[in-house]
Amino acid sequence: MHSKDVEACLDISKEVFGADFHHPIHFDLNNKHHFYLIAEKNNHVIGFTILFKISKNDMKKIVENHFELTFPFYYLIDVIAITKKEQKKGAGTFLLKKIFSITGTDLPIYSVAWKDKYGINIEKLYKKHKINPRINLGKVWAHGCNHKFKCPSFNKRCQCEGILFKLSLC
Repeated sequence: MHSKDVEACLDISKEVFGADFHHPIHFDLNNKHHFYLIAEKNNHVIGFTILFKISKNDMKKIVENHFELTFPFYYLIDVIAITKKEQKKGAGTFLLKKIFSITGTDLPIYSVAWKDKYGINIEKLYKKHKINPRINLGKVWAHGCNHKFKCPSFNKRCQCEGILFKLSLC
């Protein structure tokens, strides 16, 4: 990803997750532990993913002692976002394959996906690639829902739950 792609990614984030979910600061392109990947169609960005390599201590904050962590580092898929028009056309699979080419199989891969009244939007893509639900983290976004960002699922209060997924090969 190049700096010129960040604006397109912010537009996709707004369409998929709501206004202000991501800001330019989320795209620290110089951080060697963050990976930013894009999917393009006809030279236009149609999707992006953010992958973090995080420490065991940072991962503990996410899993909250639900299970033991044994590796010094973990990969965390922060987001996979595809424009609504291009969803279910292979862009998500393309981005996941790019992630797998970066990560290999040396460290576990996790992701926190949101579940709203319609279910888990990314669940089918994840299960197709052996990334399975592990635990329900509860309303992890409630503190910022419709305050820090404009949630498309907000209805008088936070409606979403965070579901922790894990690649089952690790």
